[in-house]
Amino acid sequence: MSTIPKLTLALLLPAAAVFGFAVLTGVSMIRLNQVQSEMRISSTQNMLWVSSRAHVAHLRLSETLLALAMQQSSPEVLEQRLQTYLAAMHLLTDGPQARRMQELGFGAELVAIQAGVAQLEAMVRRALLGDDAAIAQARALLTQYETFLRSSDNRAMTAAWDEMGGKLDLARDQLQRVWMLMLGALLAGLVLIAALVLTSRKARTQADALERERQATEIYRNFAGIISHQFLTPLSITDSTLQRLARQGLTQEEGAFQARIRTARDAVARLVRLVERSLDVARLDAGQIKARGIQTDLAQLARDVAQREAMPDDILDWQLPKDLPPAYCDAGLTDIILSNLYANALRYRFEGGRITISAAAEPRQLRLSLSNPGAISATDAPRIFERYYRAETAKHSNGTGLGLFIARRLAELQGGTLRLSQTEGRVTFTLSLPRAAPEMQDD
Repeated sequence: MSTIPKLTLALLLPAAAVFGFAVLTGVSMIRLNQVQSEMRISSTQNMLWVSSRAHVAHLRLSETLLALAMQQSSPEVLEQRLQTYLAAMHLLTDGPQARRMQELGFGAELVAIQAGVAQLEAMVRRALLGDDAAIAQARALLTQYETFLRSSDNRAMTAAWDEMGGKLDLARDQLQRVWMLMLGALLAGLVLIAALVLTSRKARTQADALERERQATEIYRNFAGIISHQFLTPLSITDSTLQRLARQGLTQEEGAFQARIRTARDAVARLVRLVERSLDVARLDAGQIKARGIQTDLAQLARDVAQREAMPDDILDWQLPKDLPPAYCDAGLTDIILSNLYANALRYRFEGGRITISAAAEPRQLRLSLSNPGAISATDAPRIFERYYRAETAKHSNGTGLGLFIARRLAELQGGTLRLSQTEGRVTFTLSLPRAAPEMQDD
């Protein structure tokens, strides 16, 4: 699959998930609003309350007329009951409630009640003036409406319960759909999250690959520079020496002959060291070098390596404590580290400067420091441990840019560290290694 279709697919999947999530969420909101609207009680659905209030006002007016006839009530109370009754009947026989009553089958009764309310009011007005006959007529007319009001109450209640049950069923169905839509939205969101995670991982993987490619390119470029100079130079020296020996043969003086032999051997030895360094790096990268930790006298190892490397005694300043506890490290790997540090200090110290070797014990580790007069620029210091990197001050001398890289990797392989620090006029490399456990020291 080409790059463009892959990119299109990577973009379409999150876009489709976002679109689906938005659509499902929007539909869910619409459904919820529909449920809310369906559950809202409208004016026509409030029929039960209106009918019951009219019935109560009807009964109270009838009771007050009877009490007035028995002289147990007053005209003022009757007037109040009349106004309440008229308001309730007006609410029942007009507007949305009237249409609802017609739907319930009370169309003819509403017409009769609307005509009879005016007559009833006139009768009650006469009763307020003391007309006992009007009281009897008004109660007789109210009795005619009693059956209608009772029936309207029952039908309104039945219709209200039926409509409420239907709405509850509809609301349940709507809510189930909403839950399904929300579940779909959740799944779309999960797909979106998964797509984003995959895209992020892919981007991170590509970024890591690009960084590794950049580092590999830089390594190869530096390696090519090393090959062009550090490897070809000893080969050129060896070739030149052998050509002279071939031309002059055994006719040359013994001293000159031996000098040329030494030059050739030194060049070959230098080439061998370069090859060994490169092979060491390859073995480190392949994980073929393993650390085998043992109890090691770090101070004695530092003196032995200095003696083997033929370090001049007059430039060494030993500041090692006599009671330095042993380290837990691989003596062979630590030997390589110290050899690199000695060679580095001897090669790049300021002329006439002394190399100080000091050590200190900490609760969990030992620190061995090599310090020499010198300076490393602020540009070179952060990269001094990089593979094939050579500081500006070292580019005019022999070397591969692998010594410090190998030394640091070997220190880390043993659970230690190798760090660079600088004070005014001095450069210090500090090797930290694990300290041997007390029980090992007892052994």
